[in-house]
Amino acid sequence: MQNHDQFADHRLDQEIHAILDAFQQRRDIARHTERLKRLGASAVAPLLRHFADTDRARRTLIFYSLQFCWKSTAIETIAPFLGSDDPELRRMAAIVLVKGEGYERFSDLCRPWLTDTRPEVVAFALDHIESENPDMARTQTLLQQPALHPVLARHLPRYQAPILADSVSALADSSRSFSDPTLAAAGLAALIHINDDRPQTRSIATHHLRHAAPEVRSMAAEYLTWHGTAEESEFLRESRHCERDPWAIAAIETAEIAISRRQESPPRPPFSESLAASDSISRKFANEDALSSAYGSAQHALNSADGTDFFASWRDAWMLYRCAEPMEPHWAYRGREPQSSFIAAREFRLQLQARLFAIPGREAPYESREDCTIPQADRLMAPTRDFYENPGNFGREVEESAVEGFNGLVHIGVDVAWEHPHADVVAIGAGRVRLVSCVATWGTMIIIEHRIAERSWGSPMAFCSLYAHLSPFVAVRAGEVVKCGQKIGSVGRAHT
Repeated sequence: MQNHDQFADHRLDQEIHAILDAFQQRRDIARHTERLKRLGASAVAPLLRHFADTDRARRTLIFYSLQFCWKSTAIETIAPFLGSDDPELRRMAAIVLVKGEGYERFSDLCRPWLTDTRPEVVAFALDHIESENPDMARTQTLLQQPALHPVLARHLPRYQAPILADSVSALADSSRSFSDPTLAAAGLAALIHINDDRPQTRSIATHHLRHAAPEVRSMAAEYLTWHGTAEESEFLRESRHCERDPWAIAAIETAEIAISRRQESPPRPPFSESLAASDSISRKFANEDALSSAYGSAQHALNSADGTDFFASWRDAWMLYRCAEPMEPHWAYRGREPQSSFIAAREFRLQLQARLFAIPGREAPYESREDCTIPQADRLMAPTRDFYENPGNFGREVEESAVEGFNGLVHIGVDVAWEHPHADVVAIGAGRVRLVSCVATWGTMIIIEHRIAERSWGSPMAFCSLYAHLSPFVAVRAGEVVKCGQKIGSVGRAHT
């Protein structure tokens, strides 16, 4: 029996060797991939035996193969590659482990690398841990290590706790942020989410209106769209007159309008009160149902109160909004719909947010169907500053075995600015806003109808542009006429 098993193992080793040879020579890849799927877990051991005595090219083929045949015993061999000096090997190890073990287990396997001395390895681990397992204490620790700020920066907008305000404002105002646009923009974006509206923080934002990088100037205007006051209006006007970047101009104009719209709102409670009350308020809400009830009650109190009662209700609503959720909740769409309680809490928070910030896009009516005049779009422009940087995913076919939940579908949009927090989104041409909506999987969405002269036959042609995954601060209403290049919202790591 032992000889028989050894003979079977030897034959399987030979077959795996032949499959890897075929992959290396790019022969019959589909057929050999199907063979690996049929072999399943039995192919794992012979594949792993090749790791010890093979070169990098061969290892990449083994990583590819392990996507289609997996056994948990492979973790011991594959997990160490998460700390490889080779970024491509790290990436392939991640793909294999996610497909074989799932996101949660993969996230756990990344944890040991958070204490590595190489920033690039820490960045890789943190990127894969944060989405599944954010941690306030870990973030506070990393904020005290300037060398890791670039690693942490893109994750900061997830956190909303007032306790982080001093550390994040220091990051945004550091000398390094003036030489590193990514760091400056991430710091400002995080300050939006922390709801840090202290005078010294608003001063940091106005200072960044003179930053050398246009994306940072845009982010400074975005911060002021949320938290600016009449005190910053003059700085915005001066910046608009000397600004040349069209997206930054649109962002500054939107900030001016937002501040003007908020002039009639009551003053916000001092930020220091939020720092004192944050923990006690957040501990009250152990589940989404409790959050929904609290947000709904606050909105009802604002709608029904008047006089002194209204100011008290406004104060309570602000404290609730600032402190109830120390971090933004996360739902990754993987073929499953979010629970109704999660959706309800998000919707009630959006409604309260619209009231507190005087956001026009969340006001009724949300949809415009009336047959009204559509202005002609004489020219078109890109909706985001980096629109042409990475246009390659239009028409991408998602493989049937994909783990993200879109198995077998074809991508018919263009994903841009996905990792850029609060990137400006402008109307691609003159038109009329037909829809402002919010759905669970696409977030806030806007549809604009346009007319453009069709040269071939002379009559105008109608088409619509659709913008999804937008942040909640929608700058336009349904039915409103917009001009080419007018800011309608922002996109990226921002409540999307």
